[in-house]
Formats: sequence, C-alpha cells, structure tokens
Amino acid sequence: MRKILAMLIALLLFCTFTVSSFATAEETYAYELNGITVIFNAEDTWDAATREAVAHRLVYGDEGDASTYNLLCTLFGHKYETRTVTTITHCVLSEEPRCLEEHFEVTLCSRCDDSIVERLAYCYIYCCP
Repeated sequence: MRKILAMLIALLLFCTFTVSSFATAEETYAYELNGITVIFNAEDTWDAATREAVAHRLVYGDEGDASTYNLLCTLFGHKYETRTVTTITHCVLSEEPRCLEEHFEVTLCSRCDDSIVERLAYCYIYCCP
C-alpha cells in the first residue's frame, strides 16, 4: 500500500511541476520600437514603466529622463537588480539570416535611475523573409 501511495504522490508532483513550467515558459513581455523587438522574461518583476524605459534605452541608446543619485544611494550605495533582456533587430542584413538577436544584462538601481547595460551575446537569426 505504501509503494502505491508513494508512486501516486510522485506522479502527482511530477504532473504539477510539468504543468507549471509549461505555463510560465510561453509568457513574455515584448515591446516593438522602431523595427526592434525588446523581449522581457515572464519572471521579470519590473513594472510596465520600468520595462518601457529599459526598452527605450536599448533601442535609442539614451537614458531619457534619468535622475541622479538620491540620498540613500549616496549614503549606502546602489541597490541593483539585474535582468536579462533580449532584442531582435529586424532586417539588418540583405541576405539570410537577416535579423540580429542580442542578449543584454540590464542592471538597474531600485532607488534611483542609475543603470548599467552590457551586451552578453549576439547572433543572426532567420526571422524575416
């Protein structure tokens, strides 16, 4: 009886983890700006305004209305949060593969608007005909 109960519990846990990982695998936040798609992970805890500001910085290269250090950052240092963001620049090359996919590590201070963007990797992909 114990073996059957243990097998049923193991099967139940296996099914639970499979369904939950499948459900979160397809959720993403994507922004389209000037022919460039900026993709955030579903696990990303940044709010919509922060995601839009990061997308704007990655596409246009400027920080927009970034404020300087606040008092807490001056006294205690920045409180950084790091996320990985993917961009796809469409129709970069005239021949296949045409689109450029880049992965960035974006680090933001949660107290002020200080940010660090570092490109981790890039590759050309088959995206657009």
